[in-house]
Amino acid sequence: MNPALKNLGFGPKDRVVMVHVDDLGMFPQSGQDFANLVEAGLVTSGSIMAPCPALEEAVDQALRHPEWDLGVHLTLTSEWDEYRWSPLATQDPQSGLLDDTGCFFQTREAVATHANADWAFAEMKLQVERLQATGIELTHLDNHMFSAFTPSLLNAYLKLGAIFDLPVFLPPISRIPHMWPQETAEILKSAVQDWIEKGHLSFDHQAILNLRHSISDWQAYAEQIFRGLPPGLSMVLLHPATDSPELRTIGPSWEARLKNYETLLNPDLLRYVQNLGVHLTTYRELQHGIEKH
Repeated sequence: MNPALKNLGFGPKDRVVMVHVDDLGMFPQSGQDFANLVEAGLVTSGSIMAPCPALEEAVDQALRHPEWDLGVHLTLTSEWDEYRWSPLATQDPQSGLLDDTGCFFQTREAVATHANADWAFAEMKLQVERLQATGIELTHLDNHMFSAFTPSLLNAYLKLGAIFDLPVFLPPISRIPHMWPQETAEILKSAVQDWIEKGHLSFDHQAILNLRHSISDWQAYAEQIFRGLPPGLSMVLLHPATDSPELRTIGPSWEARLKNYETLLNPDLLRYVQNLGVHLTTYRELQHGIEKH
């Protein structure tokens, strides 16, 4: 049984879920959107992207809500064609962090091919420092598009958790073979297993509200996601946004982000999850369970 859950008094059949919003700071009003979702009751945690254009609004909202469970969404990619952002630490092409436009690369595969590990570490460290300097009480580290799970960057990512004494999100071992090529998956599985054996916080299961497929009934789709979560500790990852000109520049997935938001705001979904007997949690609560271990 997951040690954090055991120490918090949960049983082996309990389903404990963190409902986590990525990408705060990417689009205008992302902080206000997050406020609305937290108030609606289902969303419990989120993470902010320090290099992104709408950072100031997200930080402003976070400072108004010190009770929020917020981490750093460490960023080494800028995936859209028309809406981009750049590293904070350097504009030196030798860093391997920049594409031909001076922005981050668009894919994690490009990051894996080009990124200098020392520069990537410096960039991620600066992102944490920038957000710490705002006065936000950070609760965790995770990373955008899972680009820091690249084998050459993984140690740098884990080192940041030790430096800042923050929980670091790693994928559940069960999900790794489905998300990475075999060689990368084996390295990542070994790292996660070692992380767990050292007593760090870990998740048993993971689900993502999809942004890629056409979904006709988002309420039913979200219900299926929550209904299918097994006993143990699960992470449900979300990418909600409200409509804006910036959102519509990103291509077809803008509509799915809007549907993510509308679905999460629906009180019927919260009631459904509560009726399933699911327990909602945060990094703060889980870290307390680890510290009791």
